[in-house]
Amino acid sequence: MGDFSNDSQNVPPQNEVDNGFPIIEASTHNEELLPKTNLSTTSTLPEDVEYQGKPPEGFVLGKYYRLPKALFLGKLWSDKHTCENAEEKHLLMKKYRNNCNRSNSTSSCKSRHQLEGALNLLTEAGMDPNVIAHDVEDFNTLAAHLKDYRICVWTIQKDTLLPEIIAQQNEQAHGMIPLLCIDGSYDFFIPTISNVKLSYCFKCHDFGGKDHARSCTAICKKCGSEKCSADPNVNIFCEKCRISFHSKKCFDAHSKPKSLKALPFCEKYEWCQKCRRAVKRQSYSKVVHNCRVYFCRFCDEKVSHRYEWAHVKANPNCKKLFYESEYPSLLAPQ
Repeated sequence: MGDFSNDSQNVPPQNEVDNGFPIIEASTHNEELLPKTNLSTTSTLPEDVEYQGKPPEGFVLGKYYRLPKALFLGKLWSDKHTCENAEEKHLLMKKYRNNCNRSNSTSSCKSRHQLEGALNLLTEAGMDPNVIAHDVEDFNTLAAHLKDYRICVWTIQKDTLLPEIIAQQNEQAHGMIPLLCIDGSYDFFIPTISNVKLSYCFKCHDFGGKDHARSCTAICKKCGSEKCSADPNVNIFCEKCRISFHSKKCFDAHSKPKSLKALPFCEKYEWCQKCRRAVKRQSYSKVVHNCRVYFCRFCDEKVSHRYEWAHVKANPNCKKLFYESEYPSLLAPQ
């Protein structure tokens, strides 16, 4: 196969290693998956695009093998977030830095690492590593090979406000590979609130907005940790917060700091009896908590402060009949 030290070997020549999105002559992808746009594939968007937010920054180098390179980088990014083994996670983080570090002095080295990863991915998926361009069928083949990763493809079109999702594969998978496709050219990018108004949570395996941490289903609302399960035989009461814990692990995570410089969850948050949720303590946030959540005193449902009482008022006659119904002998015909 030869030494693929960079894209200039065994592939059509290119003038330079290009950061961001390269200019390509034609798209090789199916129009059903990737609609054509009038945008350039450079990282700078045209002036006539009504784009809001921070433009996504890509990581793939070179004009060729962009799809497998993007998938390879996305897989690395996902694995370093989900790996639970400390030693393996350290190696993955080092490998990710070698492939995605933005230092210009290592562009040729990064290009070589990305190409090697892309060729290995193609070989593992049973595809020809000598083919440099890939279409929608190749995308589906690679997505089927990466069945443990949710692959989400964004694009930016003319007159758009934000990047939009045009394709998803393996939606039930827990891993995540975000891709950006402009004019048929793929790139890996990291979705954030600033560029796509979404970020991916590896705890609950779903997308979330700016305040996702408050509603994440994988985080315990009492201790702020993951994988917290209750034990009905355990009941530990926190005098400071006035709440009970049904797991010693949960109580320890609540009362002990995670690091020497961090405050414990107990000193950062408290339970508001009025709005029935954990809020930041005034001593921690330096802001007085203002309850903006109200509950109906009859049905106990959340309501707004302008809630109009819509329950049926008590009827004395109905109340009397109810009491009389307890004595059927009084209602029996004489």
